[in-house]
Amino acid sequence: MDYSLRQATTADFDYCYLLHRSTMRGYVEATWGWNEEWQRDYFEKKFDPDSSKIIQIYGQNAGILITENQRDELYQH
Repeated sequence: MDYSLRQATTADFDYCYLLHRSTMRGYVEATWGWNEEWQRDYFEKKFDPDSSKIIQIYGQNAGILITENQRDELYQH
């Protein structure tokens, strides 16, 4: 399989938000309810292209890898 990681940019916001919405909406909706405006605003505040890599397979976007340096650990999600 031909896969790669590329650095995310601010231009990737819409792709990353759509990915968040399609993968997390069911869980969030079942727990708190889904408010599209709130979710988008919150995602925009937390979106950090510098800590994000776009996963590509055969040159097509396929996911995102987010890495955060926390006090005593490296956290990836």
